[in-house]
Amino acid sequence: MTSLPDMTSLLDMTSLTSHDVLFPSASIFVLSTISVIFSLVQTRKNMEQLRSMARHSSMVTVLREGLEIQNIPSDTLVPGDVLVIPCTGMAMPCDAALLTGTAVVNESSLTGESSPLTKTPLPHLNQNTQYQPARFKPHTLFGGTEVIQTRFYANSRVLAVVVTTAFATARGRMVRSIMYPKPLDLKFYADSIKFMCGLACVASIGFVYTCVLQAEAIGVWHSIVRGLDVVTTVVPPALPAALTVGTVYALQRLRKK
Repeated sequence: MTSLPDMTSLLDMTSLTSHDVLFPSASIFVLSTISVIFSLVQTRKNMEQLRSMARHSSMVTVLREGLEIQNIPSDTLVPGDVLVIPCTGMAMPCDAALLTGTAVVNESSLTGESSPLTKTPLPHLNQNTQYQPARFKPHTLFGGTEVIQTRFYANSRVLAVVVTTAFATARGRMVRSIMYPKPLDLKFYADSIKFMCGLACVASIGFVYTCVLQAEAIGVWHSIVRGLDVVTTVVPPALPAALTVGTVYALQRLRKK
């Protein structure tokens, strides 16, 4: 009858040498470093694009103090200024209500609609009616949109009164929602947190059990290393890096299309 091998012999047979773990450890380290660099580069690009979209400044023509025409930077506009829309069109730096003339506007940057829209002058409002951009969309030039051309009658100019500027505009609200998104209470996210907590509990139990069981047989240091092997078996350290690389590759393919 053959005798069963003792615990020490089993540990000797299953123990890993430094050469066995060197290559996987180096691969995980390199992959994690590359994924972190990709994440930083992608985040920086996204922030630069968002900054360029939020920051827009150009020279505009306004009517102030009656009929006096002034050329001022668009970032100095305030609600109540009267914009002069040129016949060749312009990029709208603010939300404005069209007063005279008509304008053909491209709103694809806000709504994704490829067909240009025609804006007509704002009708006469009585004292009990309050102007709201969402209510009077056919008469509102939204910030971030492109005025392709304008039409006017006789010698009158195409005028629009500034309603909102900066982050109060439609484009500003969109940028603000991107910079400060509302927290999403998704069941999938909650279940993912519970799953990760379960894996962490299993890994902790395995780590403590391995250290206590093998401390006397192979020493404290080797038992800790073996416990860390159990942790990496439960939660693969290369999983976040692999997900990051896959996400970056998918974004690059989507950008090319």
